Order: sequence, then C-alpha cells, then structure tokens
Amino acid sequence: MGDDVIVRMEGVWKRYGLGLSQTARKCWHSLRKLNFPEEEYGPWALQNISLEVRRGEALGIIGRNGAGKSTLLKILAGVTPLTRGRVEVRGQVFPMIELNAGLNRDLTGRENVYLLGAIMGLSRSEVQANMSKIEDFCELGEYFEQPVRTYSSGMLARLGFGVAINVDTDILLVDEVLGVGDFAFQNKCQNHFSRLRGHQTLLYVTHNLVQLPYVCDRAIYLHEGHMEAEGPSQEVIHQYERASLLQAANLGDLPLEGVYYRDTSGGVEISSAGATDREGQPITEVESGQRFCLTVEGFCHTLVKSPLFAFAIFDPAGAICWWHLSAEDGYTFGPLQGYFRLTVRVPPLFLRGGRYTIVFTFRDGEGYINLERLHLPPLTFVSEGRTHGILATNAEWYLDRESELYVVE
Repeated sequence: MGDDVIVRMEGVWKRYGLGLSQTARKCWHSLRKLNFPEEEYGPWALQNISLEVRRGEALGIIGRNGAGKSTLLKILAGVTPLTRGRVEVRGQVFPMIELNAGLNRDLTGRENVYLLGAIMGLSRSEVQANMSKIEDFCELGEYFEQPVRTYSSGMLARLGFGVAINVDTDILLVDEVLGVGDFAFQNKCQNHFSRLRGHQTLLYVTHNLVQLPYVCDRAIYLHEGHMEAEGPSQEVIHQYERASLLQAANLGDLPLEGVYYRDTSGGVEISSAGATDREGQPITEVESGQRFCLTVEGFCHTLVKSPLFAFAIFDPAGAICWWHLSAEDGYTFGPLQGYFRLTVRVPPLFLRGGRYTIVFTFRDGEGYINLERLHLPPLTFVSEGRTHGILATNAEWYLDRESELYVVE
C-alpha cells in the first residue's frame, strides 16, 4: 500500500455459513466436491468490494438494512473472516460495532474503561493517564461508578465513545451506535470527528443522511453486497436517495395520503404535513406554475436553540427540482419548544406533469443535528401538452427570413 493508505480491500467477498454441525459440515464439503453450483451455498453478504481509505480520512458507509455495511466493518475489525479476497489494515483499530461489545455488565463504568483499554493493548498506566478525559467526555456523573447493567443504551454509547475517542487509536469503526445518544452528545461527537479530520481515520456506518456530510467528506453506497457508488458524500447520498425513491415507486410503496417515510430523533412529534392551497386547504394536485404552500405542524419536546428548516422536491426520476433552506433564504428563527406550525409559500414552479416527492428536514443549527426528516405525501403537477425535460414552459419562437438583398437570382 502507499504510505498514506491505511485500509485496502481488494476483491472482497463474504458469505456467512449455515451453522452446520461437524457431521453435517463434512457431508457438505463432500457435496462440494461434486461441483455443485456455488450459488447453492447461500447468499453473498459482500460481493467483490475493492476500497482504499487514506490516513486521516472520514469515510461514510450508507445503504439499506442488510446491504453489507456491518459485515464490512466486522471484516476490518477482524471479528469475522472474509470468504475470498484481500484486506490490509495498517495501525490499531477500535471497533464500535455493538454497544455491549467488550463490556462486562457487572463491572462499573470506570472498571470497564480499564477492560476496554486492555482489549486495545493499552497498559493500566496508559488508561489511567486518559481516565480524567474519558470521564469528562462521558458525562455519566455518579453512574460512572455503577455497574453498566444499570446503563441505558445512550449511556453505553457515551462510555464506549468516551474510550474510543480519548485513547490513541489509528482507525475508528463506528456502526450506527451514535444514533442512540441524545442531541447534546451527538453534537459533541460530531464536533470531535470534525477536529480529528486529517489525524484519525474514521469509517462511519449511519442512516442519518443529513448528518453524514458534516462528518465525512467521502462515502460509499452498498446495495445487496455490491458497492453501487463511491465519491463525495453529498453525491453518494443523492444516488442512494434516488435509488430508494425509484424502488419505492416501482413497488407501489408511495401512498397518496400520509407520511410514508420518517427518520426521527424522537425529540419532535409531527402531527400533520403536506401541501395546501393559498387558503390553507389540503391539496394533492397543483397546476404547473400555480402557487401553493407546504405546511408542517408538530410539537418540540426539547428546546431547539437554532431551528433550521428545509424542503426539497424530487421529480419521478429522483432528481432534485427545488431545494430551499430557511437560513439561506434569510429567515432565522429564535429558540423553539412546544407547538409549532411552519408554512412555506412556494413560488410558481413550472414543472412537467407527474407525481413529485417532497422531503422536509428539521435541524438544530447548534451542530447541525438532525431532529426530523420525513417524506410528505406526493404532490401531482398537472401540465398541458408535451414536455421534454424537467420544466413545462412555453417558449416564443421567431423566424427572420433572409433579406431580399441576399437573394440569389
């Protein structure tokens, strides 16, 4: 590997075994000698994955459940062997793949810090030198001296991250466990990841597509074990969202009424969302070029210091046709808690006829933490005549005939 490449995967394939007994396994291997098709052995979790991660880089890994994201991290962590291919890892790895991994439920938080340090190959004195930083980062208070069996999932995440972030490790593997933390802790970890860019290598599996670009500059998109896309985070997210929307449309999973997809923190409760006319009446159809409104009504259970709102409209092919963020339009709002009703007056959009998907995002500007992300009921645009491309507009045409001066007789 090059000097700056710290992780390399070449043609990695992974298939999990079927959990056979020793006798059954011998029979199975005998059958394999009869040249049974390889597909009969079971589905592939990863298929021909080739990837390089450079020192100090933060790489996001996204995809649907069962896409192979966790399997990829487990191979890098040495938890599970690959079936074929090659993997090279330079440096010390700290995996945060499961909340309880490496923890003894009967030991206190402090004692588990020593245990995790020993698993990482650190001496007791090395762990002791970082203990005060770990304790401060965890913010567990008196629970730091209590058995971890009394911890909630969020407290377990605090303890694990406190150790992972404050010990000297080259590569940090994080598999969705950050999502169980509260807003303040997520913000704290996100800020820490930002400070570590260029120093510690991070491979980050997440379903939080809003947060991802602020943690990782680059991402990969896995689908059924294949790597479908690789590149800048925002571009990969767009490809993933487009594929998800197209798949949902093909399967008929986009109902005409109600919110059909939600990525929520639990801190915000949305009671209604959709498109309305200018009088506030719900609509499911609008003429191309006609003004309309988007409204969201809900309740904030926690204080949002700096609320940010965004709407995006996707065409039937998954392309973003319209996207606006409240702050970029010059609208800033004070702290918000309790009931709220948000209304956005959308200017005339001359879009071609079809059913469009509307996505609403609610964030806290303090660290850009995602509070709520949901897909509103589809809105159908109606336009007359044929339309090529995204816009449905009429053009004016003029034809100037050649002057008599240039007519050849």
